[in-house]
Amino acid sequence: MLNQLGKRLVIFFFLIVIPLSKVLAQSDSGYQISSTTSEAMANAVNLYETAIGKNSGIYIGSYYYDKNYWAIGGDPFFVNNYWNEGTIIYEGQQYDSISIRYDIYRDLLLIKHIDKNGHVVPIQLHKSKVEEFIIMGHHFIYTKEDTLSGIKTGFLDLLYIGEKAKVLAKRRKEISRTQIANDIVRGYFVNDRFYIKKDQNYYEVKGKKSLLEVLSDEKNEIKAFLKENRALYKKNRERQLVESVQYYNSIVNN
Repeated sequence: MLNQLGKRLVIFFFLIVIPLSKVLAQSDSGYQISSTTSEAMANAVNLYETAIGKNSGIYIGSYYYDKNYWAIGGDPFFVNNYWNEGTIIYEGQQYDSISIRYDIYRDLLLIKHIDKNGHVVPIQLHKSKVEEFIIMGHHFIYTKEDTLSGIKTGFLDLLYIGEKAKVLAKRRKEISRTQIANDIVRGYFVNDRFYIKKDQNYYEVKGKKSLLEVLSDEKNEIKAFLKENRALYKKNRERQLVESVQYYNSIVNN
C-alpha cells in the first residue's frame, strides 16, 4: 500500500520523468508536449493527491518563499537544505514519513508539497499547531516563551532527558555581514543556544561557569568530572553539557 509519503513521491516522479523520446512530439515550431504526456502528468498528479490521503490534514498552511535565499551565502536550514523524511505531531495527530525542512533562521517548519503542475511548493506549518517533530534523529518540541531564561516561543531540540534535569538546544542561524572591497557579503552562520531545565525552570548555559551554577548542589563532583574529561570536551561544548547533566542525574539518583 502507498502509506508512506516517500514511496508516493517516488511513484509520482517515476511517472512524470519519462524519456524525452516518448513524451515529446516534434512539430514545425519545435518540440511540444504530446497529449499522451499531458494525460500521463495529470494521472500522476491525481495519483499523488490520492496517495497523500490520510496525511492531507497536515497540508494546511501558507506557501513559503524566501526572497533573500540566493542573495545570502549558505542556507537558513537545520543541518542541510535537503528535504528529509521526518515525523510530525500536528494538532494531536501523528504524521510519519513526511518530507520536511526546518528553517532555523525564522524558526519555521516546512513540509514538501507538489502542486497540480508538478512543482515542489514548500508549505510553512502553523507553528503553534506543531507539538513536536523529529528530523535527522533530533527531537524538537514546541515550547512557549519563558521570560526568565529568554526563551522565545518556538522549537527546542531535546538533547537529553533525566529525572532531575534535561538538556535542550535552541538551533539558530544568524546573518553575518563582511565587507570585501566595495561589497557587503552576507552569509548564514550557526549560533545555537543551550539550556538546562531543572526544577521546572530553564537556565541558559553559556560555559563552564554557568553550568556549575545551575548544578551547584553537586558543584564539586561536576567540577571534578569536567577536569577528568577536559580533553573530550575541548572542542565539543554540546557533548560536554549533555554528559555533565547525565553524570549529575546519576549522582542525585543514588
